Amino acid sequence: MPKLGDDFAVWQAKHENKRSLNGGPDPLAEKGEDWAARNAKTYSSNQTYAKRHSALAAGTKVTIASCQAELGNQEDSAVIDHYNFCAIQKSGHFWIKDGHVFARSTFDIVIAGTGAEGSRTNTMTAAIRNYKFIEGTPSTSPKFGIYWLTSGYNGSDGSNPACSIGGENKLYLTRQEWATNRTATTTITSTRAQGYSRDGVSRCGLQASTHLVNEVPESEGDIKVAATGVRHDSASYLGASASGAIFDRVVPVMHYSRSSTAHGAVAQHIYTAQTNPAATWPKQDGKTIPGSIASGKRLMPLYPEWDANAAQAYKDNQKAKDAACADLEKVDGEDCDEYPFASTWEGAGLGDGNFSVQYLNSLQNRSAGGSLAGWYNSDRILHFDQYYVNIA
Repeated sequence: MPKLGDDFAVWQAKHENKRSLNGGPDPLAEKGEDWAARNAKTYSSNQTYAKRHSALAAGTKVTIASCQAELGNQEDSAVIDHYNFCAIQKSGHFWIKDGHVFARSTFDIVIAGTGAEGSRTNTMTAAIRNYKFIEGTPSTSPKFGIYWLTSGYNGSDGSNPACSIGGENKLYLTRQEWATNRTATTTITSTRAQGYSRDGVSRCGLQASTHLVNEVPESEGDIKVAATGVRHDSASYLGASASGAIFDRVVPVMHYSRSSTAHGAVAQHIYTAQTNPAATWPKQDGKTIPGSIASGKRLMPLYPEWDANAAQAYKDNQKAKDAACADLEKVDGEDCDEYPFASTWEGAGLGDGNFSVQYLNSLQNRSAGGSLAGWYNSDRILHFDQYYVNIA
């Protein structure tokens, strides 16, 4: 933004100020979770927004106010978890008289995005907050706001067109109107027919930008506020919700605690497998077991009902696990636990020997398995998705 007293023509020439709408985001060529893995963006199953705010009546989804609190009113953007996204962008306007800047203002653009279980719709709520004049006293009141654009996906696993935009896209109001706590709610949707694979997956890039309608005052041009990605699916194997919409530029992390009375023994087994694989059974020189964030090697869910190959891989996991367990002493009330899980493509049946088995308390083993299955459903972890396992 130019400073008070600056010659506007000179500043404009330097910055090539444009008031035309920005182009949309580039078509996606990689999954959001792969981008997130490269950029170390993760969230943990025990630190989702819903779990941290479970005591609040509306605590399961972010709002404009809660996004301001999440980001500390600082300029930033973040995928909080699969169902929540927040962004804050600082911007401003400036007024020109006799060719020079005589007044300036600043404001925050705040965006709260939510996903859904049971529909293929992300909801993006935008607001203008903290509008104030920092210099000068202009009399004009511009109309301005936020608009959204989307792109489609063309990756190694399939392709889909851009998502549809509905609701209050391109809602432009005066600063006085925004000051009444007005918001603009936009929906991002797709249909199963537009998606690819058995799950009807659609991946779309999202970009929000500010736009100033009036010729007076001036602005720095359309400012990109937030860029993120969403994924829609119609997976039939994820519990009662046969469709869903998430923010996918984040790697999910399944969390277990060694101090848990429900599954602490399983957590300890996984911890040993991840940090000291040489101490695990079966013995193998140079064993490296995947799944931890430190390893950089994610696990990929395996749903046996997906197809014949998946069904066979699951059987292979069970067979290889049972063969390894046969060499261990069984105690009443214990199950033979395996890691990586039987519900992953990296399980014992992969054949590389990079797995661990151990007999431990049956109730804890089944509790841990139930937690994993429930998490797959609640966080919409699809066949061929990837995730980490963290042990505290």
